[in-house]
Formats: sequence, structure tokens, C-alpha cells
Amino acid sequence: MIRQESARIVDEGEEVSIRQLMWRIGLSRGFFYKNTQVRKENDRIFELQVNSDRF
Repeated sequence: MIRQESARIVDEGEEVSIRQLMWRIGLSRGFFYKNTQVRKENDRIFELQVNSDRF
């Protein structure tokens, strides 16, 4: 779910952020920061975004 929404955000030419994901997916900020598996995926997406145009 997070990967798909992140890809949509990138396709729209926007930067992926926790705020964007919160708004689009409807989950709390705490969910994104406290869930270790989700946090790892977010970190991976943000790192790829910094290092390239697409992931």
C-alpha cells in the first residue's frame, strides 16, 4: 500500500513525505514512525528518491 501510493506521488511529480502518505492513506503519523517495518520501507523510498528520479 505504501509503495503503491508512493509511486503515485512520484508519478504526479511530487516529493514523497510522511505528511503526503498520512493524507492519502489515512493512517496516523505514529503508524509511520512506530512501525519498524513501515519505517524501513519509508526510509528506503526516501533514500531512493534522493538518489534518483524514480524508484
